[in-house]
Amino acid sequence: MSRPTRYSPPFRARAVAQVAQVRSRHRSEWSAIESVADALGISREALRGWIRQAEAEAEPEVERRRPSTSDRQQAEIRRLSEDNARLRAVLRALRASHGDARTAEPGPGPVDGDEGSRQTGAGRAEREEVDQHT
Repeated sequence: MSRPTRYSPPFRARAVAQVAQVRSRHRSEWSAIESVADALGISREALRGWIRQAEAEAEPEVERRRPSTSDRQQAEIRRLSEDNARLRAVLRALRASHGDARTAEPGPGPVDGDEGSRQTGAGRAEREEVDQHT
């Protein structure tokens, strides 16, 4: 036999309904629970339990199973993997069209004055000297 309850089922139902009514005025469900529990002089955890029980009783058995974190994570990983594959294909196409050093095709070399230019200071001076004489 179950333990006798301190609060009647109609009282519990009213308390749960009050939380639902004031929920929109609070930042979170917990703050709404705190507000109603304090106003009624009952335990916050008891009220939270009543809410969870009411939710479970209201949902059909099939809908009770929420996707676990791992299910959601697997779906996110799948989506990100597809995005990654698509972006890699786009990157390969861009590299092929511009000739990247990491591909077999030679690409345009660095332009003089670019950071990519490996010419030393002495080489620049020689080039400038040649440019002045022409």
